[in-house]
Amino acid sequence: MLLVSFLNANDEYQFGHGYQISNTPLYLGGYTSARYDINKEKNRFDLDDVAILLYGSFDKFDFLGEIEASDVGFEKNGKNDYDLVNTSFHLERLFISAPIDDNTMLYAGKFNTDIGFWNQTPINVLHDTTTPPHIMSNLFPKLITGIGYINNIDDSFTLSASLQHNHDFDDEYNNLFVKQHYTLSLKSSQESYTWGVGAGYFKEVNSKHSTYATVGIEKEFDEWTLLSEYYFRHSDDAPSVNYDFYLQSTWHIVNNHDIVLRAEAYDDEIEHTNDKVGLIGYTYRPYPFMALKTEYELHSINRLSHLVFSFSVIF
Repeated sequence: MLLVSFLNANDEYQFGHGYQISNTPLYLGGYTSARYDINKEKNRFDLDDVAILLYGSFDKFDFLGEIEASDVGFEKNGKNDYDLVNTSFHLERLFISAPIDDNTMLYAGKFNTDIGFWNQTPINVLHDTTTPPHIMSNLFPKLITGIGYINNIDDSFTLSASLQHNHDFDDEYNNLFVKQHYTLSLKSSQESYTWGVGAGYFKEVNSKHSTYATVGIEKEFDEWTLLSEYYFRHSDDAPSVNYDFYLQSTWHIVNNHDIVLRAEAYDDEIEHTNDKVGLIGYTYRPYPFMALKTEYELHSINRLSHLVFSFSVIF
């Protein structure tokens, strides 16, 4: 599919930038990621993401819609037969964003929750590792269906808030299923680093409610990047996540080649795990829109340790 896309692309199409629909401001694009996961219990090959995007800028607002199938795998059915599983597409994002003035933006629809750093990059190829930190599993809802507000207070500080008081557009596609979600976040960008704090409250469809908070920093050095975040989630009527902390460094050894090191520790009562994790990975980006990654993740809970290979691309 990749080779055919290159061969059939017209002169106006730039790989990784989407295809502009004739006589419209809309672009059609997508991304996908293939993953091979090896651990002691079993090996698994799947398509981590298969997504189709429709997006564009109009006179008074921007639009983005995305449908996605996740964890598309192969399930053995007989001696030599395999069936595809998890092939249904779901609504990942659907929102419009409109500027109120030069410093203020409003969002409406389903979009990424503006909390922390990792959650702001939902596409695999843009991450330094295929495997995300544990925080992205069940600490807070990654997507919100409601309204959002972002204000650039000055050249350094950005304030964001969001409100959800309804069910999701797609109740089957989020890491947590909620009917209420409120967030507040503050970030400050300096010359070589950005720090941020954030907090939120959500009520799940089963009426269990939780509060969470985070603090994080991302700093650029000449030859490497540092990213670190700390989270906790508290629930009075359900298990909590007492803490989740990770520290990640990405070393740009030569052009297009990176080495990634990550250490993480968490105490998750929801999954009944208290774990310490170390990751070493290698990422090769032959083009900005393409990545090949290899990483080994070592857990103190031995059965969770695994080796991962992946190939990801944006169209």
